[in-house]
Amino acid sequence: MIAPQRSTHRRILLVRIAAGVVMLIHVCLLIRSARVHTPVVDEVGHLAAGLSHWHLHRLDLYCVNPPLVRAVATLPAAISGEPIDFTGYRAHPRYRPEFLLGMRWMNEHPDRILPMFTLARWACVPFSVLGAVVCFLWARDLYGSSGGLVSLCLWCFSPTIIGHASLLTPDTGAAATGAAACYAFMRWMNSPGLHRALTAGVFLGLALLTKFTWMILPGICSFWWLVLPWVHRNRRAYADGSHHGSTSSAHRIASAAVFRPHRSGVASLFLILLTGWCVLNNGYLWEDTFCRLGDFDFSSTSLGGREAHLHSDSGGNRFRGTVMENIPVPVPRNYLQGIDHIKFEYEAGKLSYLRGEKKHGGWWYYYLYAMLIKIPAGTLTLVAISGVLFLRQTFCAPAGSTGGSPPTLLIHELYLLCPAIAVIWLVSAQTGFNHHLRYVLPAFPFLFIFGGRTAELFRSARFFRRALPVLLLAASMLSSLSNYPHGLSYFNELIGGSANGWQHLDYSNVDWGQDLLLVKEWVNDHPDATPLYISSVGYLNPDLLGIPSEPLGWPGKSSEPGAVGQIRPGWYIVSLTRLVDPHEPIHVLIGEEPVDRIGYSMHVFHIAPP
Repeated sequence: MIAPQRSTHRRILLVRIAAGVVMLIHVCLLIRSARVHTPVVDEVGHLAAGLSHWHLHRLDLYCVNPPLVRAVATLPAAISGEPIDFTGYRAHPRYRPEFLLGMRWMNEHPDRILPMFTLARWACVPFSVLGAVVCFLWARDLYGSSGGLVSLCLWCFSPTIIGHASLLTPDTGAAATGAAACYAFMRWMNSPGLHRALTAGVFLGLALLTKFTWMILPGICSFWWLVLPWVHRNRRAYADGSHHGSTSSAHRIASAAVFRPHRSGVASLFLILLTGWCVLNNGYLWEDTFCRLGDFDFSSTSLGGREAHLHSDSGGNRFRGTVMENIPVPVPRNYLQGIDHIKFEYEAGKLSYLRGEKKHGGWWYYYLYAMLIKIPAGTLTLVAISGVLFLRQTFCAPAGSTGGSPPTLLIHELYLLCPAIAVIWLVSAQTGFNHHLRYVLPAFPFLFIFGGRTAELFRSARFFRRALPVLLLAASMLSSLSNYPHGLSYFNELIGGSANGWQHLDYSNVDWGQDLLLVKEWVNDHPDATPLYISSVGYLNPDLLGIPSEPLGWPGKSSEPGAVGQIRPGWYIVSLTRLVDPHEPIHVLIGEEPVDRIGYSMHVFHIAPP
């Protein structure tokens, strides 16, 4: 008995060491990525808004996102007393002064730009570590230690996770806290207790404080609170039926799991929801919680009615004069105002770009397509194989055979996939505009955990099946690291790699203003590239980084490809986001062959004198 125990302890120790090494590498990748990239578009507004939370104790700046991640990011700056001028601060849901305040701070403190943003990004690294821990623990519970390591590697080496986790934007924080909330709720369902209920409630509140996407989370948890106990009641019938004594790998996995869902009382569920609600309101300092619905001014037609468009400054409120105007709103004022502003922006619509087409509005399949070309092919294949195993073991095995997936494992995998499907559906339904794959980033950890199901193949008698997950995981990691630190601009091999990504997507998927330090290196290496013109994305002026350039001038008005003769001779460093936009004058260069490339986000053109 002693020898098997020692072997088990040794295996557990090795798994923990391997997981620790993978997470350490992940943290190192994030630390370096945070240092080599310049502030992207949204970071400028998040920095100013975060500082306003600490200095002014107000939360109306950047109300389209809850405040948790930017508050954590700017905490070191607030502690150090970083000065910022809030002159011109205008609190109105339809205006966005945070970007002007952020630009002013950068212009007044050019020597502090890179150190301050780097420090703010480092402060957000723990969010990504939380996501890695949840991926490992949840997949380990479902699929064993091997499955946990597979899912952990998928998170830690995902180029999209690395790209956004090294910024102070809230997307990775939302993915991590949302997954943690679902996992904590699952653990409470398995073994009800006061401490687990409070933990689930705290993570629920933290998820609500990171992204409005997780408004769906209380509904998802309540639904599964009703479903899971029903599954548990049918578990014994399954064990005593035709599958009793099954030796299939799926059955062994489910038998090893500790899932024993119980129907906890309504009071326990209410405690979780109440705790989450308290955390949410504490994050907003309880500002105007329980304010009358009729006291709000809304910008969107959905909440403001026709008045929202007739009175552009004051907005409107479709609930005034109705019986609903006296209803107390149980969430902070800026939480509801932020939701309203997001709805307003989607109603107004914006220009979107996909595969060479720029149009007003979006496509319902935009995010599915973006995931297909921006997630490493190895990762996509692992998730696809997991789906095949799930379907085959659930539906394809004949009754009475040793196949078939036990209902406990089946229902927990459905619970696992439910938030991912809900997020992708919710975001895809908003077709007012499509800009960022990061909007569906909260779905990623659930897909990575599900990808850990391929660990089942390690028990196969065939060598190729045992080696397949390892080969795919290695291919995924190699593909990601070969593009590091350009995680934001990463595209997989299905479209020929990152160099071709700009032909399919734009903006934060390709160039969000992150590569100006590489531009500075290129300019220093090419002192004869004069006159130099820079067409970049973002609020950071290249001059603040010491990059000399001439102001762009456009003698002609046409931006059609082939009208190159209308622009001045010289060297042009052009953002690919601007290059693909037919409304930008620099679009005339789209048919020209670049003389060089900077990262995967900018092209260099040389226009010779006639």
